This record gives sequence, structure tokens and C-alpha cells, in this order.
Amino acid sequence: MLALYILLLFLNNYVVLSSCEDPDCVECAENEYQETYTYATRCKRQPYCDPNRNFRTSIHSSKNTRAVCMCELGFHCSSDECLTCVPHTACEPGFGVDVVLLSGNHSQDTVCEKCLHGTFSNENSWDGVCHKWTTCEEGYDVVEKGSDVLDNKCGEFLFLTDQHQHVIDTNTVSGFVP
Repeated sequence: MLALYILLLFLNNYVVLSSCEDPDCVECAENEYQETYTYATRCKRQPYCDPNRNFRTSIHSSKNTRAVCMCELGFHCSSDECLTCVPHTACEPGFGVDVVLLSGNHSQDTVCEKCLHGTFSNENSWDGVCHKWTTCEEGYDVVEKGSDVLDNKCGEFLFLTDQHQHVIDTNTVSGFVP
């Protein structure tokens, strides 16, 4: 009988219901866990991940591990204790997400960097990067040079006899042209 008692004490996700000569162990209920071997008579409650505070529950599939609350996409912990989640900083036009640090995640805010020459960002975004200026297709030239907030504008030039250039067909092409 003592061997059975010892065996039951060493089961994860179970607690001792009674500790008399004839012990009775019971499995933890839903939303409870017990992560270590124990003499405890009660399981621990899983944390409540409040969606009103922009939390979500990470996937937990066993009663012997504590669930971890994670911030929703677009949010990060407000402190080391992660009591609430706050929105990531949005990079303003002319700035993009730092390509080394990438966009914000569960525990870190977005880090923005100024768009380098030849790149642009024209949006407020916590996960957007600076894009390369468009390279004009064959037969088109840059008629309006890009900036840190604008892409190149490509168009076709018409040369007149008075030596002035006039644009007869312009279009803005967004995205990358290899």
C-alpha cells in the first residue's frame, strides 16, 4: 500500500485528495495544472489571459504545464511582468521597421529607422519596411524622383523642337521591378 501511495505522489497533473493510509489522488480539472510532483491537495489555476487587455492564451495541451499569456498580434508587454499589452509603435512615413530587429513581437516594441536613400515608406505601420524605389521599365524614365516618403514616378518624355521636355504619359508604379 505504501508503494502505491509513493507512486501516486509522483504523477504529474495529479494532486492528493486524501493523505491517510489509503491515499486517493485525483487528476486536475479543466483550466488547472500541477507541474511538479506534489503532496498538495489542490491544483493551481491556469492564468486568465484577458482579451480585454489584448492577451491571448498560448497553446497548452497538458495539465502539467502552466499556460503562458501572450500579447495579440500588433501588441507587446507593457512591462517585464506583462500585466497588460500595449500597441506597437507605428513607424511614420519616411521610416520603416529596423530590418535587423524586425517588427515588434510579444515582448518588444517596434524599432523604427529612417528610410535610406533609394528607399521609401508612405504609410504608418508597425510592421512595414522601407521599399526600394521603382526601377522604370524599358522606354520609361524617372519623371519625378522618389524621396523617403514617395516612390519614383515613371513616364515617357516627348521632345519638342524648342528643346523642352514634356511628359505625355506618366504613371506611378508601386512595388519592386527587378
